[in-house]
Amino acid sequence: MAVDPGTILAGAELLKSAIKGFSDWQKRRAEPVDPQASPQSQISTVAGRLETLERAEIAQAELVRNMAEQINALSVSHAELSRKLSLALAAAGVAILLSVVAIGVNLLR
Repeated sequence: MAVDPGTILAGAELLKSAIKGFSDWQKRRAEPVDPQASPQSQISTVAGRLETLERAEIAQAELVRNMAEQINALSVSHAELSRKLSLALAAAGVAILLSVVAIGVNLLR
């Protein structure tokens, strides 16, 4: 069975994305909202935090999409491998049956 190179590349890209996302997550430090600051400053701090959360959500969605594509590729490969295995087992069964018949014919001569 030939492995789709796209599956291997997607797996490597998925790992890179996960590592980058985790390191980005570790670097982010939430700035506390200073209750003594002006309302405009508080709003800009909260807006910045919201923007960071939205970027993280988009990155997570891309990661989930990549994982879904990877699972789909593995499922297709699994189905193909299962089909080929079934054919090989059927051929082996026929070969065993023919061998038994050939041995029986030789013993009866």
